[in-house]
Amino acid sequence: MKIYLSSTYLDLKRHRAILARGLRKSGYDVGMMEEDAARDQGVEFACQGDVVGCDVYAGIFAWRYGHIPSDNNPEGLSVTEMEYAAAGAKPMTRLTFLLDEKAPWPAARKDPDPARISDLRARLRKQCSGYFATAGELAFEVLAALRVHESTRLAQQLEAVDVMLKAQELGSSYLMNIKDKLRLLGEVPFVELRIGPTPWWNTRL
Repeated sequence: MKIYLSSTYLDLKRHRAILARGLRKSGYDVGMMEEDAARDQGVEFACQGDVVGCDVYAGIFAWRYGHIPSDNNPEGLSVTEMEYAAAGAKPMTRLTFLLDEKAPWPAARKDPDPARISDLRARLRKQCSGYFATAGELAFEVLAALRVHESTRLAQQLEAVDVMLKAQELGSSYLMNIKDKLRLLGEVPFVELRIGPTPWWNTRL
C-alpha cells in the first residue's frame, strides 16, 4: 500500500521525515514531494498527479497554509489544499491530522495572517483522523489510523464474500444475479462462483 504524505514543508520537515521512516519500517511505500525527481510540470500539477497514484492520502496540517501558485489557480488554493482536493476527487481514502491547538508552536512557523489556514483547519476538523503535538505523536496517530483503515477494508471484503457464499440460489437470470453479487465484492482479488444447488459449473475470476 502506498501512502502520500501531504503538508507544508519547511514548518513540518522533521515531522515528515520521522513519519516517513516509521511508515517504511512498517512496510508501507511512501510518496513525498521532496523525494521527486525534477520534472517539467509545475509543482502543483506534479503533486496532484502523485497523490492520485497512491492508495491513501495522509494530510498533515499545522499553522501554515502554504504556497499559492499564481498560474492556473482561479480559486487561489495552496499546493497543500490542491493535494487534499485531488485525493477527494479520485476518490481515495483521506486521513487528516491536525496539530493540536494547545500544542506549543514557534511563531516563525505560523502564517502572519492566519485566516486561510484557520478556515481550512475548521473544515478539516469535521473529519479529522487524529491530533498531534509532537512528531512522535503524529507517527503514532497515522500508523494507528492506517491499521484501522486496513482492518475495516478487509472486514468489508469478507462480508461481501460471505453474502456470496450464503446465497442459495441465483435466480432464473443467472447473468444478472451474478453481476449484482459481484458488485458487492469491491476489490476482492479472487472470486470463485459455483452455480446451482449441486454445482454444474464453476469458474475463477
